[in-house]
Amino acid sequence: MLLNLHTSQKALLWLFIQAAVLPHTIARQCYWRNGASTLNEQQPCFPDRTDSPCCATNKQNGDPNDVCTTTGLCVAQVEPYTGLVLQNGCTDSSWKSSDCLNICPGSMKPDYGIHILPCPDKSLKHWCCSLNGSDCCDSAFELEMGTLILSSNSTSPSSSASASATVTATTTATVTAGTGNESSTCSGDCHAESTTIAVGAGVGAGLGACLVATVCLLAFQRRAYQKKLQEMKTLQSDGYPYVHQYGPFVPKNPVELPLNQRPTVFEIDSERPTRPE
Repeated sequence: MLLNLHTSQKALLWLFIQAAVLPHTIARQCYWRNGASTLNEQQPCFPDRTDSPCCATNKQNGDPNDVCTTTGLCVAQVEPYTGLVLQNGCTDSSWKSSDCLNICPGSMKPDYGIHILPCPDKSLKHWCCSLNGSDCCDSAFELEMGTLILSSNSTSPSSSASASATVTATTTATVTAGTGNESSTCSGDCHAESTTIAVGAGVGAGLGACLVATVCLLAFQRRAYQKKLQEMKTLQSDGYPYVHQYGPFVPKNPVELPLNQRPTVFEIDSERPTRPE
């Protein structure tokens, strides 16, 4: 068909194609809250939208990719800091788009992710924004976390081999508050006394312990979360390299974990977060 077009017609067709594709190409660049460009590892959680919140889902250094939630928050997957929840970048450099995740005060404009901390003393749905992981629950607001979006390139490192297992299909993972005598499958320092972890089909065997730890930390347990933050400070003081996107206290080198071989589904509420007044 193109062979039958005159040169001028081909040029017009090319310009039309570029005009259609260019906005989507530009939209792949993400920006921090202060307008600074992020690294390319930050990619849109919803690439089909004109603008979208961004998370570090395209890491090229061997670290596990972070996980987007359906509300645009980011859940870190680099051990020993798996489970940190952050508001990261947006594809709109001005952050004026309604698709940007503006849940934190406009005065917070760092060139890294803003920590979203749980405030269970108020309720299971109360969270707050912190630039450095310090207590911010005096300014807590209600927030629905949404669901974890586990894409086909989500990986989970193994302690017994250098190769990573891969989640074989796009799915979602959720955590729901439980009642009665329901038990939890959380382990270690992550206690989810009032939370049920639902186990079911839908995720391949590659869904590893790092995501289990993530869900535990999303169970709104303040003590466990604060302990993680303290570990970050300790490791940073011990000379671990600084990773800018996670704020002041996250080290660069992940700790590998064994695979969890059980197909697992976790549930949390999926409503869009509301911005604090």
